[in-house]
Amino acid sequence: MIFYTAYLASVDDKKLKQNGLKMQLTNSTKVILLWNSFFDSVDYHFGFGDAPFKERHCEYSNCYVTNDKSYLLEASAVLFHAPTYQPSQARLARLSHQRYVFFSMESPENFKIENSYDNYFNWTMTYRTDSDILWLYGEIKKREKPIAKEFKKFTKDKWVAWMVSNCLTSSGREKYVEELRKHVPVEIYGKCGSNSCPKTLGKECYEIIEKDYKFYLSFENSLCKDYVTEKLFNLLQHNVIPIVYGAADFERILPANSYINAMNHSPRELANIVKEIGNDPIKYQQYLRWKEEYDVSFNVRHPFCDLCKKLHTDDETKVYADLKKWWIDGSKIFKEQFKSLGLKVYYLGTPLFNVYAQLTVVCIN
Repeated sequence: MIFYTAYLASVDDKKLKQNGLKMQLTNSTKVILLWNSFFDSVDYHFGFGDAPFKERHCEYSNCYVTNDKSYLLEASAVLFHAPTYQPSQARLARLSHQRYVFFSMESPENFKIENSYDNYFNWTMTYRTDSDILWLYGEIKKREKPIAKEFKKFTKDKWVAWMVSNCLTSSGREKYVEELRKHVPVEIYGKCGSNSCPKTLGKECYEIIEKDYKFYLSFENSLCKDYVTEKLFNLLQHNVIPIVYGAADFERILPANSYINAMNHSPRELANIVKEIGNDPIKYQQYLRWKEEYDVSFNVRHPFCDLCKKLHTDDETKVYADLKKWWIDGSKIFKEQFKSLGLKVYYLGTPLFNVYAQLTVVCIN
């Protein structure tokens, strides 16, 4: 998960009131009420009050973020983090001026939603490109001017690394890796392997990968539309070739010749490609040259900037009558869609991935 620099990131907004730091709300101020935490972040890695909007140079800054539920009646938007929201909680009576926002950076494979969500939410805020408000983990930006990069002498002697803690997933990635390891060395870090790099080390783990390994597996746990996470963007900051596995349109997200798509190849085919590139320093460096024209950015505009703007400019009455249909059916990937992305859909219908018969898979049709 990307952690943005936050303003008073871990402070409950009620403490601001106690410290006399509450701003005086005007009639035009749009209050954004965070109904529950975004996992361990009470302020969604943004900050409380109105200051973060100004500090981030949002186009619209007359908004106020709080998690103080005493603001419920005057809130213009109430934001619900769906994976940790308890639908058994009392259903709130939404007022006519309010917008209830469904928020998730998890795929529908990773949590259930209830029928009680129907006719409840007005807007969606997710990684899906068809969301009302888009939240990105990161993005690749073209540099204003290309730079010349001098890559270190090719001295890596290890092949493929993978950091992973979820050992049984709906994407079947572990089965792919199990077969891949028969053809090329893959060293696994975390709960699913014999190597370890504590999460507390953070960036240092990726620096170890960069120093020792030629390739890294950026394999997603879900094969859902548009779902791509920090597994990819964190790695792209380092001089390692990512091997991706997921249902996102990687050709749209990433520069050409910056990655290898495992979905296009059988594990044996992928191992041969890895060996061919990994044994040729010139070919290997060609996969890093994109960094001269592009850069990885985590300073993407925080979606709260877009939410604030939308609250000030969008008066359309809208409600998701069948949220499950949008969130579940809209996340599905069909064989034809995979093919339209140029993928061979290797994992579908092969004996290697009979794991699908044992799992409740939401996004594969």
